[in-house]
Order: sequence, then C-alpha cells, then structure tokens
Amino acid sequence: MKKRIIAAFAALIMIFCAVLPAYAATGGASPSDDEALSVANGIIEWKKRSRGLSGSDNLLSPEYVSAAGSPAGDWYPIGLGRLGVADDYERYLAALRENVTERYAKDGGLDAVKATEWHRISLAVLALGGDPTDFGTDSEGKPINLIADGVYNRKNLGAQGINGLIWGLIALDSAGYSVPDGAYYTRDGIIAELLSLRCPDGGFAFSGDRSDPDMTAMAITALAPYYGSEKAYKVTFSGKETVTTVREAVDGALLRLSEMQLETGDYRSWGIRNSGSVCQVIVALCSLGIDPFSDVRFIKNGVTLRDGLMIYKNSDGGFIGNLSDGNMPSGSMAGEQALYTMAAIIRQRSGAGRLFDFSDVRKTPVTFTENDMATAEKVIAKIKTENFSEVLRLIYILDFCPEFEGKSEYAERLAAAKAEILRIKAEVDDINSAIKNISRNTDRKSLDEIARRYNALSDYDRAQIENYDDVLRAYARIKTSERTTVIAVAAVFAALIISAMLVANVKKRKKLRLPDDETEDD
Repeated sequence: MKKRIIAAFAALIMIFCAVLPAYAATGGASPSDDEALSVANGIIEWKKRSRGLSGSDNLLSPEYVSAAGSPAGDWYPIGLGRLGVADDYERYLAALRENVTERYAKDGGLDAVKATEWHRISLAVLALGGDPTDFGTDSEGKPINLIADGVYNRKNLGAQGINGLIWGLIALDSAGYSVPDGAYYTRDGIIAELLSLRCPDGGFAFSGDRSDPDMTAMAITALAPYYGSEKAYKVTFSGKETVTTVREAVDGALLRLSEMQLETGDYRSWGIRNSGSVCQVIVALCSLGIDPFSDVRFIKNGVTLRDGLMIYKNSDGGFIGNLSDGNMPSGSMAGEQALYTMAAIIRQRSGAGRLFDFSDVRKTPVTFTENDMATAEKVIAKIKTENFSEVLRLIYILDFCPEFEGKSEYAERLAAAKAEILRIKAEVDDINSAIKNISRNTDRKSLDEIARRYNALSDYDRAQIENYDDVLRAYARIKTSERTTVIAVAAVFAALIISAMLVANVKKRKKLRLPDDETEDD
C-alpha cells in the first residue's frame, strides 16, 4: 500500500490512526490540529462501521471499491489522500481505472452533460498518487486524458451550469496542467465565464440571481489561485459590461458569505440549515490562506464556523447533512465533506497548500512483492468474481512496477483470470435477465436451463442472482399444473373403466334374466 504523508504531520497521523476520543464542541474555540485529526479519524471509523468493516480494516476494501467512479465512492479516497492516511490506494486506483475504461468503451466518455464526472475522478486519481492524464484506455486503445476530455477540450464546459466551470478550473489547477493551443477553453476563458456568473449581491448561485453559500464558497475555492493577480477581465455583470479582477470578485463573495452566516455559525442553503455549506466555506477560506476560525468576518457573537460545523457531529463520529428532520443518523455525504474539510484545515495551518493543490503528491514506487505473487497464484487457481478487485489491483501494480523475471507471465495469467471473471459476471447478468423474463408461459425446459446455469455458479456468485425464488415458484406452478393434469387424466380413465364395467354388468344381467322370462311366459 502507498502512504501519502502530509509534511510535518506524519507522526501525528500515525498516532491518530487509532480510535481517538470524540471531539467535543465548545463555544468560540478554534480546533487544534490534534482535534482536527481526531474528528477526521472519527469519520473514517464511522464509515468503516457503516460498511461492516472493523477498525483494523482498510476503508478501501473490495466491498468499498465497487463504488469507484461514483460520487458515493470517490470523495472518501480524496479525503484519505489529503490527510495522508495509509490505505489500499492501488486497489481503488485499479477499480477506478477499470470503471473509466469501461465507460469510455461503452459510451465514449463518462457523461454526456456532467463534466464534473471527469473533475471528481481526476481529483481522486491525484489524491491517491495516480496520473489523470494517462488513466485507462479508450475504445481505440489510446490513453485517456481526463483533464483534456473533462476541461479544456470539452466543447461546452458550462453545459452543467456553474458547477462545470468551478470544478473544471479546480481540476485544471490541481497539478498546474498547461492548456495546449487550439483548445476549446483557456484558463482565462474559464475564469472570465465564471466571473460573469456573479449574482448582483456579489455571491454565486446554481440558478437565479440570489447567491447560495455553497456555490459562492466553491467559486472562491476555484478562484483562490488567482487572488493575488491584478489581471483584469472583461465580463458582463448585472447585465452590464465591466472590468474586474479576481481579487475584487472574491472580496465581494467573502463579504456575501459573511452576511449569510447565521448566528449559530452555520448556513442555510435552499432554506435548510446544513453541514455541507459550512464545510465549503471553511475550505474556501483555507484555500485563500485565511484561518476560518479567527477571521472576525466569520465570528458571530463569539460563535465560529467550527461551532457551526460541530452542530452536525453525531456521537458515533459521523456527521448529519441537515437539521430538518431532528435526530438523523450520520450520512455518507456529510461525512465525506467534513473529512476533506479537516484535511483543508490541517493543510492551511501547516503551510502545505490548498486542499486541491496536488503538486506535493509524489508517486511511491510500487513493486510486485512475494505476497502479491502468492495472492496471484491463489486467485488464478480458483477464479471467482469476488476476487475481481484483487485481480485488478495486481494487474495495476504489474503495469507500474519495475521489470522482473516472470512479469510478463503473471501479466498474461492475470489478464486471462480477469477475462474469465468478466465472463462469469456476464453470465450472472444474463441469468438475472432470464429470471426477470419468466412468465406463466415459461416451460419446464427453459426453467431447467436457468437452474443448470445457476447451479454451475460458485456460492458467492449464486448470491448475486436476484429473485431466484421466481424460478422455484415457476417450477411449483408447473408441478401443480402437471399434477392437475395427471389427476384429470386419471379421473377420465377411471370414469371410462367404471362406465365399461357398468355396461358389461348390464349386459351380463340381461343374459342372466332371459331364461327366467321365458319360463314365466310358459
């Protein structure tokens, strides 16, 4: 496993990887670095428990990496990487690469509208030590450049709205990527378009002309690298062409954030008090190098942003998203936002740089160890779909590790294992499809074929078959029908026999009566 270590906090990270005391909110206080780490650790431990994992398990487990490439999966790895917490980074990168490659092969990209799919995945790749400019292969076998496809070569970065521009700029600056000549977008083009979307009150909004704390804070985070620049941009603001600098726009947005802050230290977004807004504001301030807990603009009657955030912390270490429903359970999205917020705080105080500045990340050389060889032999010997993430991890390591005797052989064998697992996965999907199409007209032969294919699977893969009870019920209907038919045939046959016996009996009686009748006539 790789270990991403934040400068000056390596020792603390190792200390606080164990379960730490819950962080207690006290009015007006600013969290220490130790406390920020404790909060982060509590979130990680809660997330593990929510996935059925123990404290000693990696969060990026085989079960977790199934969500790689989705909003539900990618943000926790970003938080882990930014905190320097050791975990199974290669496993997640391998699953993420597979997800990207599959989506490019199937759809020609990640999403028709949401450019943020590229941006989020790029940040996850960077946080774990990967390279988003060479991540997987497209349908033609060419390397996938997530930054090019998701940012500067995207024909309409703003099709998703302001989100696409904000996160496109963040992704572009995440590792100081250059924009080639002839690209659809330049840095200045993105900045100018973003500045033109300011609301009349100085903030930013997803829609409408009334600013929202989330969008305002995220816009500040995106513009933070340019705060010190005096470059002027010609933009349309409030229906008028004007000239502004990033600094002027950001200062106005900060003032608006201060005005929107509640006396409780938190924010309302779309009319609902929530933790996510507080997180975004803290990240924005940290991105500017501002201590979010001592700046007087964000202290209301002695109540800080820290106090506003800790309103949403549960005793289990997790966070809730909002206060609309009273005693709510901890939520995954609220936890991931609080997690990377703690990372932003620690990085700001240590001088490590902005949360989404990955220039400090260094790739750790990977090797195909003896344990990896033993694992490879094990998964190749008995191929099961439950080992898919392990096979992907081993292939990923082989792609980047130095040459060694037998490397090509392992690569071929693992590639064959992957192909077989994909075949089994397709078989599972096909069986599930066949079961969905079962009707009252399905015959026994078809059911027998489904049952044969089902029984050929491993116990683990059988568990992936949905609604197999439908097959059993269909069998029961056929057996009932067959039983009814047998009974009916038997009844008809019995009736025929009884009828025949009655006829025979009548005839016999007639024969026996005939002599008696003749005697009486005499």
